Amino acid sequence: MSPMKGKGIYMKKLLSLLLCLLLVCPALSVSAESAVLTVDEMLSFCDAILQDALAQPPVSAEAAEDSGYVYHFEEYALYSPAAQLSADMAVTGVDLTNPDALLSDMRGIAPGHTLDALLEAYPLDNDSLQGTYDEATLYIRGLLPGTVNTGRVIRDGSHVLVLEHTIYTADAENVEKCCVVYTLENNFVIAAQVMLDVQEMTLNEAQSELDALSALQEKSEYRVYSAEAPEALTREDLSFGGLDFLTVTPEDALSTLGSAVSDTWAQDGDGFMRSMQWDALQLVFGYDSQKQQSQLILLQVYGNGMEGPRNLHLGDSPDSAMARFERTFDEGALLYGDGENAPYGRYVVRDDGSIYLLYAAQVEEETVLLALTFVDDKLVDMTCTYL
Repeated sequence: MSPMKGKGIYMKKLLSLLLCLLLVCPALSVSAESAVLTVDEMLSFCDAILQDALAQPPVSAEAAEDSGYVYHFEEYALYSPAAQLSADMAVTGVDLTNPDALLSDMRGIAPGHTLDALLEAYPLDNDSLQGTYDEATLYIRGLLPGTVNTGRVIRDGSHVLVLEHTIYTADAENVEKCCVVYTLENNFVIAAQVMLDVQEMTLNEAQSELDALSALQEKSEYRVYSAEAPEALTREDLSFGGLDFLTVTPEDALSTLGSAVSDTWAQDGDGFMRSMQWDALQLVFGYDSQKQQSQLILLQVYGNGMEGPRNLHLGDSPDSAMARFERTFDEGALLYGDGENAPYGRYVVRDDGSIYLLYAAQVEEETVLLALTFVDDKLVDMTCTYL
């Protein structure tokens, strides 16, 4: 590459960066309580991208999947119904996916930024991301038939997959909807999409979506655990991949996880035991003599994809796990309590070097034990049972 060509590429990147900094500053100066996304912000950002696109040829151009065309550049992709780039063409969307690019969106967010940085860039009325295991409402601002802003998270437990900010703009009869969508992996942004391709709907359809978000806002089935002031293991922690250890039934498990890889019965005294296995999980239920009443007596997570109490995942370190629970004693095998009567936490090192963290909780008349097994400083097994 010639020095002049390399300098030209650098200047293009610098120009993109400066354009975005100019656009971002006004948004970042707004307080977190009032910094709702506006259509003007999105239009200004897309217009700046178009001006940059007109100054250089695209790397490639092709028909978009739905309609229109997509123009690929080094730092972004630009969507338009127009078959040729021009100053007066409509821009319906911009994708940022290059982690090495200098370009960020109108809120200063780019691939590589953390989930925390993304949450700070927009309004947030739900610090703990309380909701269901699969999603949570971050905020709802405004009422129809006026303009309404919403934020929503789609997730797999503590792993946020998608975060979207939507604007509903209403007139007398219809509502136009546009949004910014962020895709995340391991709680880092990997893509930012500014989507101005307006979706039109009726007032009733829009209100139905907002009612669903409002109902989600009231749910407290799941929240992301904060380790700022960790407490002893409690009854509320005993959830594994959305399955409640104390209340789950075989039917619940089959509905949530699908068909079991293995489902076997064995007689146990006057009753029966049923062992159900999936790729990542084993459940053992106790039944009466008629195989009618069941109670989960053991739950074991041994494969990836299942989240345990306090957002634990296989692969976590012992220090990371201990940081999520009370720790009264800094040294020795006892973490809290007396080590015999719940609640307590214990640290055990076996002869082979493996580590066990044992946490016991009193739930009504029962004592529940959570046993975490670590090999080579990685969590490899989570087992929950009764003592």
